[in-house]
Amino acid sequence: MSWQLAHIGPYTVNTPAGMPLVLCMLLGAILLLAWVFSSLFMLKKTLKAPSEKSLFKGARATLLLSINTLAFIFLLGVLLDITSTSTQTIRAVLVTKGTTPELLDTLKNQAPPNVNIDANTSWFTMLSDLPVEHAKYLPSASLLPQTIGDLNELIVVGDGLSSAQWQSLFSAAKNWGSASQSKIAITFVPSNKALGIGELTWQKQLTIGDSLSIRGTLQGADKQGQDAAESYLLQLISPSGDVEQTQTIKDGQSFTLRALPKVAGQWHYQLRLRDKHTQALMAENEIALSISQNSLPNMAPSDVSNQLPLNTPSIAIWQSSPSFETKHIKQWASETGSPVTVVSQISQDAYQRQYVNQPKPDTGTANQNGDPFYQSSALDNIDLLFIDGRGLIRLSSSQRARLRQAVANGLGLLVLADGALVANQNAALTEALHLPLLREDKQAIDAFSIVYPNASAQSSTDATLAASAIRFDGNEGDTLLAAPNGRPLVKRHLLGLGYVAVTLLPRTYEWKLNQTNGAYEQLWHYLVQQVARNTQDDFWLKEQNNQLTFTNKQSQACLRTSKLRQGAHWVIEYIDEQSGEIAQQPLMLNQRPEQPNIWCAHYWPPSPGWLRLSLKNEQGNVNVQKDSSLKTSEASLLAPEQYRYVYPTTGWLAQLQAFKHNASKSVAALSSARHVDSSELPINKGLFFGCLVFLLSLLWIVRRLL
Repeated sequence: MSWQLAHIGPYTVNTPAGMPLVLCMLLGAILLLAWVFSSLFMLKKTLKAPSEKSLFKGARATLLLSINTLAFIFLLGVLLDITSTSTQTIRAVLVTKGTTPELLDTLKNQAPPNVNIDANTSWFTMLSDLPVEHAKYLPSASLLPQTIGDLNELIVVGDGLSSAQWQSLFSAAKNWGSASQSKIAITFVPSNKALGIGELTWQKQLTIGDSLSIRGTLQGADKQGQDAAESYLLQLISPSGDVEQTQTIKDGQSFTLRALPKVAGQWHYQLRLRDKHTQALMAENEIALSISQNSLPNMAPSDVSNQLPLNTPSIAIWQSSPSFETKHIKQWASETGSPVTVVSQISQDAYQRQYVNQPKPDTGTANQNGDPFYQSSALDNIDLLFIDGRGLIRLSSSQRARLRQAVANGLGLLVLADGALVANQNAALTEALHLPLLREDKQAIDAFSIVYPNASAQSSTDATLAASAIRFDGNEGDTLLAAPNGRPLVKRHLLGLGYVAVTLLPRTYEWKLNQTNGAYEQLWHYLVQQVARNTQDDFWLKEQNNQLTFTNKQSQACLRTSKLRQGAHWVIEYIDEQSGEIAQQPLMLNQRPEQPNIWCAHYWPPSPGWLRLSLKNEQGNVNVQKDSSLKTSEASLLAPEQYRYVYPTTGWLAQLQAFKHNASKSVAALSSARHVDSSELPINKGLFFGCLVFLLSLLWIVRRLL
């Protein structure tokens, strides 16, 4: 350890390394006294010389004192540690897609003040079609760290990098930090905005009965661009070529377009942007979605045929007393073909049981061992259990444990909240079933129109529903239904493989009685779909609404399974762009540590168009056939297949640019302040030692000769 004595410009003077402070002070005092006494000795001896004039004596004394003082200073320079601090800025400029020669010419003006772009700057480009002087071509941004090494500042020009590219860049660098906390200064100089649709979201996979909801924001071209119309017409074109919906929008304005697909399959909608005045087509993009058959029909009772639909969920109702709400739920579910079991408590120890669309069980099996609640075997055959709050708190500890285990195994539980549940909710019950916290609020009683926050459905009526004098206390869980002011009315929590949902809507049957254009049936179709057990053991998770898949870009597919089967393998199938034949690639799935029932894989789709994800037996083979569409393989499917659409890299340019702009701005905002590298190097003591020897020799000569 050393102690700093002085800092002079770029030089720092420290005590000798490893020498204790007390010893340093003692040595310094000895040297100082030696200098003082030696100077006094030479001064006294010089002034006492008998035969010299006083003027000559004064000059000689001054010379001796000066030489002695300089020798003392250089002696300190030899003994003390003196380091020199050097600073250097290492800067790199990365040119990305969207960069124009005009943007490069104005880079110096757009860069932050006090930044000299030309000093200690290395240039790199990801563009092969735009020559940049003295720039090195990089096919991937992740190659930058190994190419340049240490770096103080990175300036990104153009569209920037996507979130995945930023993650890859920081992963390749050892000491650059991370995208959320960069240790280097990052400056982003954005390119001009392209005209098109940004922040676009829609559901990529739907079932018949779901409403397609397309949301986004118009991104207008910059003022200097040639596309500068004040307003535009946005058209949604159906697969048949008909105009489904038209909106007039302006730059920066958000929009929502809706449609109700009626036929299963893989379909393409068109999103067209036209100049409002000239009707000129400004941009056109495809909206691809896969629509599957519905397991729970979304239809009014009058539309239901006498034949019961297949794969309808099994529904059970457990209630502390009969109610109009559960009566109409039972009627609706039974009319859709679902087997329904209703257990109502009519006295302290008496229960009434009803069975619809299913055979009545043998006498005694419904009340096994004197326990009226559903046994584990019965719960395993139920897909969705309705239970009122009072009925829930009356369950014994063993019944609750049985219910929790059933939910963890995939059962859907929908709790009809009431005052009894709020008054008796405790930590044990809340933790056991992952119930959202509830609190009583007399002012919460109100009537609202219904909002579907996840946009997989929309209300077909403006009629309102009354809410209970209860509020959700906290932000945990998914909001399935909400009021227009954002207040959650139905929330859902995940528990193992199943869901636990709580509703604050006690009288939805009012919509049924008021004949609100099928809104009642649509509401319960949506809630059952969101909460009920997925009757398939294995299924692929849906793509995120804001996710777009592009050729040769990293994508992720996740499979949810209760048990991974031996002999199964995962594949993606697609139409090869060159040969026109079906090609196949294996997927390597990895288990999520925090979610053992989720297995995910990354893939890079090589061709645009539809691809199919499937889980098959090891001996299953894929038929190779020249066709423009994917057909079901003869291989034995262990999980439902899922279709995804892969866009070419030339599509959705405005959306891609918006993604990169937002990601790059976020990384730049979170990066560290601009700084320079500083290094401390010990100076060469040879000069000090040489000067010391010279001064001591000169001092000896002066004393002898003069």
